[in-house]
Amino acid sequence: MTDRATPQTLLIVDDERSVRFGLGEWARDAGFQPIEAATAREALDAVRERSVDAVLLDLKLGDEDGLQVLRQLKEVDADLPVIMITGHGSVDHAVRAMKTGAFWFLQKPPDLDQLGLLLERALEAARLKGENDFLRASAGAGTNIVGASSSLSRALTRLERAAKGSTAT
Repeated sequence: MTDRATPQTLLIVDDERSVRFGLGEWARDAGFQPIEAATAREALDAVRERSVDAVLLDLKLGDEDGLQVLRQLKEVDADLPVIMITGHGSVDHAVRAMKTGAFWFLQKPPDLDQLGLLLERALEAARLKGENDFLRASAGAGTNIVGASSSLSRALTRLERAAKGSTAT
């Protein structure tokens, strides 16, 4: 799936050991470096302590609410792509997960081909958002134009107004 020199890290958060193991094996075969977490605390510690590229998060983690874990993960890293998985979900759960910031919502057991495609899309969306944020920040830092003539000042003022106008392309 990935052709990077360093595999992308996939955090698998599920209270069922067999699910974590199966998804971990699939992730390894797909070119990811899987990290497993059984609880919300383990998941949050993993995201705080290491670089995580994407998360597969179960909706129900024992007595813990996966939607609350999703909120906490988004507080740590708002741009982290999270795909929710569940064996107990409903349309209402899916809608709430998406509104909270999940990239997608899948029923267990997930179709692994579909999961692979969703992870590719989620990682690409995160990459593009990061590039966009970087470019916006560097454009804001701007290239300083050297010069203080009144003609240059008027030209720059006109350019700024044109850029803010709705008809500028």
